[in-house]
Amino acid sequence: MAKLGVLLVGFNGGVSSTAVVSAIAIAKGLSPKYGLYTETMISSVKSGKIDRHDSRPIKEVFDLVEFEDLVFGGWDIEDRDLYSCAKELKIAPEGIINSLAEELKLLRPWPGIFLKRYVRNLDANYVLERGTLFDKAQELRSNIREFKLKNGLSKVVVVNVASTEALPEKTHLHDSLALFEQGLHDNNLNITPAQIYAYAAIAESAPYINFTPSLGEEIGALQELAKKTKTPVAGKDGKTGQTLIKTAVAPIFRLKNLRVTGWFSTNILGNKDGYVLDDPGSLKSKIVTKSGVLDQILGYSPYHKVNINYYPPRGDDKEAWDNIDFLGILGMPMQIKINFLCRDSILAAGSVLDLVRLLDYCQREGESGIQEQLSFFFKCPTAVSGKESIHDFFKQEGMLKDWFREKAFGVTYNKSP
Repeated sequence: MAKLGVLLVGFNGGVSSTAVVSAIAIAKGLSPKYGLYTETMISSVKSGKIDRHDSRPIKEVFDLVEFEDLVFGGWDIEDRDLYSCAKELKIAPEGIINSLAEELKLLRPWPGIFLKRYVRNLDANYVLERGTLFDKAQELRSNIREFKLKNGLSKVVVVNVASTEALPEKTHLHDSLALFEQGLHDNNLNITPAQIYAYAAIAESAPYINFTPSLGEEIGALQELAKKTKTPVAGKDGKTGQTLIKTAVAPIFRLKNLRVTGWFSTNILGNKDGYVLDDPGSLKSKIVTKSGVLDQILGYSPYHKVNINYYPPRGDDKEAWDNIDFLGILGMPMQIKINFLCRDSILAAGSVLDLVRLLDYCQREGESGIQEQLSFFFKCPTAVSGKESIHDFFKQEGMLKDWFREKAFGVTYNKSP
């Protein structure tokens, strides 16, 4: 199979570093393929005419790109090689990082786009400074073209794993491609870095994944551009930790008709993501995506509180607590408490690599626009215009399985128009 370029926004960050280290380690036989949905067996998505002896992985049935065929690059606001970043972040066993030192030291980002008003807790020393926002978008497009040429690539996927941005005011310029492009020329304050990266990727027909809570691919202007360039997009905000558990547990209460009266969630983490979220603007963006799942799953609105707390001693090791109050027959109260100790970037990296494989496949299959069948991977999945997002984890997996069945076995999948 031809090689695939993977360009990551936030190249030196925890999620990007972990994804790159993991992909190279897997390619070299240094890591198991745990945490990768695309490595599960195809028999898990077949129905009716199931061949229970079919033990081929999804990646084989759909001829998904292998990890040794991925070529990495990206953008960041700090000029450092990936080896030094991975060592500092301690996102992987030191022995693996050291064994990959030769490759990782060669991986350095291009300068990124930074607007302080959207990420107040960070500073930047490696940024595109000259020209309008439109000029900066053209520079990103040039980076994509040069990367493809330098590495002999015909295709590239772009993934945004940068720090969470404060939500901009959503205005009419977000609804129209023409107005959005004029806004780029005018340096409009309501255009964010995430939107510029998305614009550049989609303009270059590079499938785009928004793994952040930042406002991006879902705006009308970028959906219009994706339709024009026939580019598949997916987002937003990767679902990897507490919300993953929440969207898997909440359907139990609906199915058993147990009435949830309150759901309290809190998190502590000490990585850069936690530091960025210590700013109220960025925190609000994250809370919006984490808080919006229960009402749609349950069919009503219990008291739902979500907190995120920056706690430096934990680094990338995140701890999440959930307390669920609910009622059974006779109105008798009960509780469930969940304590989830996880590694933030480790959980995210597997999903990023899955999405890279699947969005590349979408493009090969001629898919374009929002890929709602990939809702399975997101906290706040972008839905086709006029349709409600699905948050129930098992319904999301059902959507993905339906899509797999259509592609592999010719079973009709009723995708939204």
